[in-house]
Amino acid sequence: MVASVWLDDRNVQLEATIQFQDLLSLVDSSPIKEAIQFGVVPRFVEFLARDDFQQLQFEAAWVITNISVESTVVVIYHGAVPLLVKLLESPRDDIREQTRPALSVLKRLICSSDEDVLSDACWALSDLSDGTNDKIQAVIEAGSSIPSSPQSCSSHRWKYCYGDDMQTQAVIDDGIIAPLVYLLRSSELEIGKEIAWAISNATFSTSIEQKEFLVGEGCLILCDLLLCSDPRIVIICLEALENILKAGEAWKKFGHSREANLYSLLIDDVGGLEKIEILHGHGNKKIYEMAVKLHETYWVGDELLPPDDAL
Repeated sequence: MVASVWLDDRNVQLEATIQFQDLLSLVDSSPIKEAIQFGVVPRFVEFLARDDFQQLQFEAAWVITNISVESTVVVIYHGAVPLLVKLLESPRDDIREQTRPALSVLKRLICSSDEDVLSDACWALSDLSDGTNDKIQAVIEAGSSIPSSPQSCSSHRWKYCYGDDMQTQAVIDDGIIAPLVYLLRSSELEIGKEIAWAISNATFSTSIEQKEFLVGEGCLILCDLLLCSDPRIVIICLEALENILKAGEAWKKFGHSREANLYSLLIDDVGGLEKIEILHGHGNKKIYEMAVKLHETYWVGDELLPPDDAL
């Protein structure tokens, strides 16, 4: 059976994959460890890409689902995630439905205390939601029961914060934001960068109420990354601050903060304005231009009152 998987005959490949699927579906004695040891996982991952043979795709997705229950890391390692994401847009309903369980199992790894496993899981789940809002919704539905501890709510959802307002609200309702802020304060820089993307993407919501919530949860911690050595992170933090400042202008028009932009005051209070001024001398042209634009738009000529006075 193992040898048959590696043969070139498509019918033999299909029959062997079905046999593996039957074996791995056994409840009490599933030989998942043996399948991994036999080295067949990368072959089944290859089958996920067989758009010319959709029945083989379906059976391979079923096999990968079974393997992911016990060893999701192996599935990630062999590159199954991008192919599973693609299959979410398969014209066949059964393939799309079979793909979802494999993706949802990834959420278990977000509970890992292993920094490398946590990072891999975050990136894997972020890959899932890189696409249309329909695909983003599929990821939300797959991970809707994720518990809200700091470890379990890492930035696996960072890109579906970049969906529509309802999807952003789903992230908020799941209690994801506060743990993200916690992790950003306490994590290593590499995971911190990814979390910064998560928070920044959430600010692209069109709802000023959602932005108010984000600020209340501590998202202005992004100011701490404005002097980061990675230009991409600096840019996404500046974009997030601009989105928040625009919401502050909207609140000002509604008369909620007298004549002041409350968020410009809060950003100054946490040291963000000082960092934005430092960025005026940044060597990256885009960062320089963004920093100057923010400064001139939201601070130059304004009288800065203490935040407590503006509330």
